[in-house]
Parts: sequence; structure tokens; C-alpha cells
Amino acid sequence: MKIIKKSIYFFLLLGLSVCLGTFCWKLINLPLSNNEIVGDYSLKNLNSFNDVLGYIIFIAIPILFYFIWKIYFEKKKISDFFFKIRFENENTDINIKVYILLFLFIFFIILEFLSVQFSLDKIDLFHEGARLSSSFKSKLDGSLWSGSYISTGIIYEILGPKYLWEIFNQESVGLLRFLDILFVLLTKLILIFLSFEISKNTNLNLFFKSIFFMLLSIILLSLTNYNSNVDLIKFREIPILLTLLFFIRSLNNGNQLYFPYIIVGFLSVSTFFWSIDRALVLNLFVIFISIFLLINKNYKNILIILLSVIFFWLFFYFFLKGEFLFFILNTISIFKEMSEINGFVHPIPFSDGANASRSTKTILLILISLLISFSFFFKEKGKLSYRYKISLTSLSLVSFLSYIYALGRTDYTHLKQVFGFPIIFLSCYLLFYLFYFIYQKYKFHNYDTKKFLLVLIPFLIVIHVNLNIDYSKIINFKNRLIKYVQLDDNNFLTETDIDFIEQISPLIENEKCIQLYTNDAALLYFLKKPNCTKYYFVWIIGSKKNQIDFIRELDSTNYIIQNGVIDKKMKLHKWGPALDIKYPMLTDYINKNFTNDLIIGNRKIVFR
Repeated sequence: MKIIKKSIYFFLLLGLSVCLGTFCWKLINLPLSNNEIVGDYSLKNLNSFNDVLGYIIFIAIPILFYFIWKIYFEKKKISDFFFKIRFENENTDINIKVYILLFLFIFFIILEFLSVQFSLDKIDLFHEGARLSSSFKSKLDGSLWSGSYISTGIIYEILGPKYLWEIFNQESVGLLRFLDILFVLLTKLILIFLSFEISKNTNLNLFFKSIFFMLLSIILLSLTNYNSNVDLIKFREIPILLTLLFFIRSLNNGNQLYFPYIIVGFLSVSTFFWSIDRALVLNLFVIFISIFLLINKNYKNILIILLSVIFFWLFFYFFLKGEFLFFILNTISIFKEMSEINGFVHPIPFSDGANASRSTKTILLILISLLISFSFFFKEKGKLSYRYKISLTSLSLVSFLSYIYALGRTDYTHLKQVFGFPIIFLSCYLLFYLFYFIYQKYKFHNYDTKKFLLVLIPFLIVIHVNLNIDYSKIINFKNRLIKYVQLDDNNFLTETDIDFIEQISPLIENEKCIQLYTNDAALLYFLKKPNCTKYYFVWIIGSKKNQIDFIRELDSTNYIIQNGVIDKKMKLHKWGPALDIKYPMLTDYINKNFTNDLIIGNRKIVFR
């Protein structure tokens, strides 16, 4: 009875700490620090750091209460908490039958890939268009950051599409979409290997470990697919998933392998070229890995990470040559400005604001995952193995850090994408206790062929249902792919866009470049003309400095396209302020210096 009463007090006070965190978030009101960037924050006269600070405080207050409760009411010692993070030698019991399941998963994932239905949806002039146009310009002049102001990462925006075009010796929308399919395939394979390494860390017997691996893999595979733009795990998470995989892999080898930490150092650097926001999350996670190694007095692997980071920064400095400085300036600019340019004010938890219920649900799940993780190291040795505790703690920290994406853009899509890692944590945690309970009740000690078939047959049925394998498509994959990548790009355009391109093409035939002042970023690619400035993606121009650079680079510009389809869609769905509101300096300059105009369809072309 005393234990029940104590638990009631604990959860009551924990709930009050969550309320206090919510109340503190409401009180945060830092003044606007950058009024030269027009966006949701500046229009509401709010500082974008309010949301970051509010999120940290909302999470920190319940965690602080938790530690106070453990230390002062349960008489736990903080030194014991850190002592239990120290590495413990454990055997990872595994069997050839589990490797067979791993092989089968890989086999079926490849079959699913070969069965994929290639999308014929109309082009996303905004997101896909940015990658098409920047890749096209780089293919023409070899430029990277010096020729294009990169918002995400050079691999994602330029190098991936560009090199695939070179491999196939042609440029096409189909190849860009096929590249994304390859990225999804890679994501699925990494998720399977991650599931395998996590499963090895459980102290279940081999029979339940096999079932655990099978079900966890199916759950993880369901988080991403080939025909969705709103996955719970996007392929942009590949570097973070790889870092988790190699770190957990190092735990399974007694934390003595050096190679995983060399890879961690490489990813710490190279992810800046993949996706800038993912690089921020990954490097914060690398700090956690380093602290973990420090607590374990594993100074050698800390040194390996440090030397690896230094080596790869030097490598890219010499490899990129003159582009490296442009990369540094571009990256700093994006870090400083992206929240103000692209962000929406985050709703206060439990409020009635837009997307408040979805964001509150996600943040609470992140908080729960952190509290569960910290509880592992206050308990005496229990049901979970040491390696499993560290694996789950890593997942909870990645969940916490990944919410940065949503703080930068609080809309339905980004909130859904940050829900993936908390789902992985919850799945790992609940599945283990489910199988541990079943194991305690029905003790299966031997893992013979009959029991293996008992696992394998349902697995084959479930995997077929979930992965949509179509053997007729597999047989014709090569022909389908060739036909798809060779499709005329007009197949991905609306009739209105085709008519616009046909009408404007003779007008600009002799122009070396054209300039966009519209968010229809794909037009550059379809018109086969590079942008006159490096600001091909005008949505992210941002600061006055960038606007001045934009104007300076307009000297060789004769034609500017305005009033695009995406601009109207943004206004309709309230994605953010219109370009003439965001960039009054640019609008004024263009109106004064480009005095002639021509209307084609719904778009406007201005010229000198």
C-alpha cells in the first residue's frame, strides 16, 4: 500500500512538473533579434529561439524533478547513476537461424525494390524543382556552393542527381525520382541491420530473439516507403541511422572495435554535405557518444573520433579547394537564418493552436522515452541487458535531438517526420517486455528446427503482405526502369506548364541565363537555362546581405520570371509571406529596373 501511495505521489508531481514546463514555455518572450528577415516569426514580432528554449525547458523540468525524486526521496546516488553507465561485459547470444532471418529480410527488401511502381505524379515545382535546377547548373559549369545557395546539402541537392545523370548519360525527372527510390532502399537496409543489432542486445533466448527481430523489423520497415512524401523516417535520416548502427555495433563487440568510431568521425563531417540540419543532430549525438566513452574511460576511441574528424575536415578542405570557403559561408548562413526564413511559431503544448495536439503528443512521447532511459541506470540489474539499455538510451536521445526539425518548421509534414524515432524507441521497449512476459510464462529453452519453422512460416506470409512484392514487375524491372528514366520530361508537367515553356523558350533562346523571382524552381531545368544568380531557390534568400548579393549578380540578367504556380499555392495554404512582402528590397529593385513585362498563362516575365 505504501508503494502504491508513493507511486501516486510520484506521478502526480511528475504531471505537475509537466504543467510547470508548459507554463514556463508560455512565459518565454525573447525580443526579435533579426528583423531584416521577413517570416512568420518577424511578422509576429517573436524570436525563433523562443521555441528552442521553450522545448528544452519543457523537457528539462520533468527530468530535473525525476532526478530530485530519485536522489532525495528514494535515496539514490548520482554517482551510482553514472557508474551504471560504465561498460559491462555480456555475451550476445546469437544463432545461425537469426542470420537466416536477416538474409531473408534483405532478400525480400530487394524483391520489394524490384517491384516498385515508378511514380508518374506531376513534378513538385518547389522541392523537386530546387534539386533539378541546381543539379542542371552544376552539370553545366561544375560549380557547387559558388554557383548555388544550398538550403539542404550538396549531396542531396546537386551531387546525387548530377552523378546519376552522368552514369545514365542523360538528364531526366525519372532519374531524380529513381535516385530517391535508391535512397529509400538504402534506408530500409540500414533499418534492418539496426533492428538486427538491437535484437542481439536483448537477453531473450534465441527463439524469442528471432521473433523480436522479425516484428521489430516489420515495424521499422513500415516507417518508410517508396510512394510517400510524409514518412515517419525519411531517407535524409541515413547518416543518423548509420551512426546509431555503428555505435550499437561497437557495443556488441565489447566497445573495443576502432572501425565504427572512424565511421562516426567521417559521418560527423560528411553529413554537412548531405543535410545541414541532420548534421547538427548527428554532431550533438556524437558528443553523447564521446561522453559515454569518457565515462567508460575509453580514451582511445575518443581520440579515434577526434582524429577522424580532423582528418576528414582536412581531406574535404583540400579536395574541395576554392569551393570549401563557399561551403563554410553557405552553411553558417543557413544555420543563422533558416528558422526565421522557413519557420512557423511552435504551438504551446496542450493549447488549441494549429498542430498543437500532434506536437504535444510527440513531445510527451519524447519525454517519456527519456525518463524511461534514465530509469535504467537507477535500478539494480534487472530484465534488460546493459547493451540494450544503452541502445534504448541512444534512441531516446536521437528522438529528443531530432525534434529540432519540427522547431524549425512546425507543420503537419515535419511533425510527422519527427515521430519516427520515438516510435522506434517505444516499439523496442514494449516488444521486449511483451516477449519477456511470455518467456517467463512459457519457457522455451531449445531452438530446434520445428520452432524455427514456427517463426519462419508466419514471417514469410506477413512480409509478403507488408512489402507488396509483385513478381511480374520484378521480371520486367530492367525494361520498366529504362522506359521510366527515358520518359520525356513533359510527362511530369501540367498542360499549363508545357504551354508556358513552349511559349517562352523562343524568347530566351539566345540568353545565357534567366532569373527566377518565383518559387517555381523547376522552370530553370525545363527551360535548360541556368539561373543568373546563385539564388535559384528564392524562398531561402533571407537576409539583406543575400538580397544585396542577389541584386549585384543581376547585372547580366535580361529576363525574370515571376508570379508562379507555387507562389499562389503558398498564399492559399498560408505557407508563409509572399515574395514581395519577404523581399521588399528585391521587389523594389526589379520594379525599377525591369520595366517591360509579358504575361504567359498565369506567369509574368519582366525584362529590361
